[in-house]
Amino acid sequence: MTLAANPVIPLKRLAAVMPSNVDKHSVDGEQQVSLCNYVDVYKNERITDALNFMEATATEAQVSRFTLQAHDVIVTKDSEEPTDIGIPAYVPSSLPGVVCGYHLAVLRPSDERLYGGYLHWALQSAEVKAYYSTAATGIFAADLLAFVQDTQPTEWAKFKKWHNGQSEAMFVKRVAKQLDTHGTLHVLRHGFKDVDAKFSLCAFKPAHGKNPKLVELYAKNRLTVIRQLHYSLHNENSIDLVFFVNGLPVATCELKTDLTQSVKDAITQYKKDRLPKDPKTKEPEALLQFKTRALVHFAVSSDQAFMTTKLAGDETSFLPSTSASPTA
Repeated sequence: MTLAANPVIPLKRLAAVMPSNVDKHSVDGEQQVSLCNYVDVYKNERITDALNFMEATATEAQVSRFTLQAHDVIVTKDSEEPTDIGIPAYVPSSLPGVVCGYHLAVLRPSDERLYGGYLHWALQSAEVKAYYSTAATGIFAADLLAFVQDTQPTEWAKFKKWHNGQSEAMFVKRVAKQLDTHGTLHVLRHGFKDVDAKFSLCAFKPAHGKNPKLVELYAKNRLTVIRQLHYSLHNENSIDLVFFVNGLPVATCELKTDLTQSVKDAITQYKKDRLPKDPKTKEPEALLQFKTRALVHFAVSSDQAFMTTKLAGDETSFLPSTSASPTA
């Protein structure tokens, strides 16, 4: 018997996704409102009239758009900590006069197939949390943590004792900082120290097979390829393939088939749409930062492959990684 796979439907087809632009300031001439702010969502699974909302003002258009309605789900959309992005709170009943505030987004189901209570539950899943973490840091945290805990349990125990209850989130944060400071290649080669613990983030192939422990350690490397990775918190762009070594990004790839598009189309895609900073928010895209995340970016067709190590918009320079002649 063959079981049909459940279809994957983008959230925007089932719900209105509305980032709020209502700040906490009061402006003369605007309507008085109660403001549901970041802390309200962060600390409460349900948003009800029992909460003590702050007072603010909003324009007529903002009141119409962002007043909380029954079955809305409010999510945190900005934070310095990747683990604090995408935290949901459910609105069980309409709250006239209460408006969603800045740094939050309203997810309002627009299709009868989507119930707000279910959406709130789904957004707390490990898969969704991993998505936000990868988009915010460029790190595939599940592989990173699994490799370290499996291969260096003693060092992990040392680290864990310093970070009661927050060890995994703090470790990802530490690694992200190391990548930002020293770059991906350095961290893969040398690892890093934290207080009294020292971590290796890659096990290199031993020169020979005479040491079984080194051979076993090498076999525990986690090499992962993620298809259609949505890498941004600011737009809906995705990259065809992203390659990770123990959770650290090393390469990206845009694929084309010569039947419909050429390798030039993949190169153009990198130059126009895979920008290291989001063009609207001017915020950096973690995965695409030079040296500190993915080390190389491939544009590949059926017969040709080109590469670059630095994405810089129209100034990006691609070189052939095959015998083909340069096309850009």
